[in-house]
Amino acid sequence: MTDDRQEQRKRAAEFWDESHGADALDSFLDHPLIEAYISLRAFGEMRSHMDVAIDEIASRTRPGSHVLSVGCGTAAKEIAIAQALPDRHFLGIDIARKTLERARKEAVQEGVSNLTLETGNFNALTLDADSFDVILGLGAIHHIEELENFWQQCCHGLNPGGAVIAQEYIGPNRFQWTSLQIEH
Repeated sequence: MTDDRQEQRKRAAEFWDESHGADALDSFLDHPLIEAYISLRAFGEMRSHMDVAIDEIASRTRPGSHVLSVGCGTAAKEIAIAQALPDRHFLGIDIARKTLERARKEAVQEGVSNLTLETGNFNALTLDADSFDVILGLGAIHHIEELENFWQQCCHGLNPGGAVIAQEYIGPNRFQWTSLQIEH
């Protein structure tokens, strides 16, 4: 990795460690009006995007399955999913080391034992062949700059018949809220 890339990764990790520690919405999906709008448009009914994710993972996996979640951040979604599907194994990766330390403590407090959280850069993802039944991108794929490598690694890392499940931001750029949006 070049010095410039290392510096960019360090700055990104520091940004997300600070951002996830702030008292602000972590994701645009966390806003109840946004969630309601998306739910009605996507599912035709008022249904939590987390309930949909859990149902999709449950329908595409079986007990003992392995699920990878990239860009897990605070791991709030991964903790909820791991609690709902305690007979599956979950691995969450994120670049923000301090955020993951807090998330690990939260998982322990919640009694979640089927979730492992590791520091990792999903812009430089390297997966072992056929190691996951599902790969999750829950509001994180839009942060990936090396999309070609990411999708190649997903293909390589998924078991035959595996799936990518993504709940993703689509908008004018790859970042969530502007300062003005948060203010209002």
